[in-house]
Amino acid sequence: MRSIGNLRRITEKHEGESILGGTDVGKFPRHHFILNSNIEFESRWPLKVIVCGDDEWVEGCSRYRKKTNIFSLELICEGSLEFTQRGNRYHVGAGELLVIQPGADYQMAAREHCRKKIMIIGGYMLPSLLSAGGWAEVDTLRPADPELIAGYFDRVYEAGDERSPGYLNFSSSQAYQLLLE
Repeated sequence: MRSIGNLRRITEKHEGESILGGTDVGKFPRHHFILNSNIEFESRWPLKVIVCGDDEWVEGCSRYRKKTNIFSLELICEGSLEFTQRGNRYHVGAGELLVIQPGADYQMAAREHCRKKIMIIGGYMLPSLLSAGGWAEVDTLRPADPELIAGYFDRVYEAGDERSPGYLNFSSSQAYQLLLE
């Protein structure tokens, strides 16, 4: 294995019972996220996009989370990641989705340059949607049309970036449609 310069372990972050840690390489991973957060949004929306955006990793970047407190869909656009969740190990490449499950332990690591789109979804309606839609047992998925799926991520990101009237509602409806695909 070749030496990777400028590795830096990140300090573990405790978020309730969830613990997040990992390794950065120089300025990577680079996060280009829109965070949707306000009191009204946090309290009453049945389905909401909390974070959406692009992520860029290089070889050596890694993250792990114990008892994750999020549900995240992550579409690999370029490159690949090693991904382990609930004891199952995967090599996930371009056009595939990682499905990070609430309550699960996971690890991911880049063995090469990787770009991905991320959408973290929450809300009190999410658990029933995941169960009814069959998402609750899925760790990875290869969509029939990755470009169609990427469009949902892009539209939510653009709406959050512009913050035009109704963008939270629009983002929630896009997340709902994505979960139905």
